[in-house]
Amino acid sequence: MSVKKDYKLSYRVENIALNSQQYLQFFSDLIPYPSWDIVLSLSESSSQSFQEVLSALKNKKSFSEHFDPDVNRTVYSARFLIDEILVFKKLYNIAKNWKTTRVLVCGQELDKKELAGLLACISERVSFGFNDFCSGAERYVSNRLGCHKTRILDKGENAWYKFVYLDGGRILVDKNRIAREAAARLLKYRFCPFLNVKAVARAIARLPDEIQKNDPNFVIEIKGNVVDVYTKDDNPFVGIAFNLK
Repeated sequence: MSVKKDYKLSYRVENIALNSQQYLQFFSDLIPYPSWDIVLSLSESSSQSFQEVLSALKNKKSFSEHFDPDVNRTVYSARFLIDEILVFKKLYNIAKNWKTTRVLVCGQELDKKELAGLLACISERVSFGFNDFCSGAERYVSNRLGCHKTRILDKGENAWYKFVYLDGGRILVDKNRIAREAAARLLKYRFCPFLNVKAVARAIARLPDEIQKNDPNFVIEIKGNVVDVYTKDDNPFVGIAFNLK
């Protein structure tokens, strides 16, 4: 069984018995924001839709306008909360390509690519309207970490039980690597108001430390120092390759 060359698979790990508080160290770049908001600001545009957007902004209690001498134009802005995200998204989709459009999430300006991914995820969560969306609205993204954007799932190629290594014949779950991977993949969603890194850390701590070779829930293949774990529902040829794109 081969391992993709672009993925560095390490079998040397720190102490896997870390508790949930210690797992939080991997999420130090994911700081929760106590009050979440998103601000849309723009200046006059030649677009035929400018008056439509400006009128919508003016209907907000948070609407403000000021003259910016640095750019020599009037800047219009309004603040939106999480329950208004669908309204914001509609206006942003109209104005996103205007030269003067800016978006601040919790006071931080995001580029278009990062903002697009964040808005897609948040708006889907709000549209679904139920808490289990983050744990997997569909079976193929079901996960026990509480956020399917970790892409560490309950089944398949990126399941948590793929993060294993051999130690003296025992099959140990590399929960440190799970935490590192989860933190890296969640970085682009760090401004999500529904992201709870403490809950993610607790979920990682609750994962088993070891998979028993006789566990009826798994099929285990060992070749040399490489171990592959999958379930009968998985494709056995998947192995331990990961798609990190």
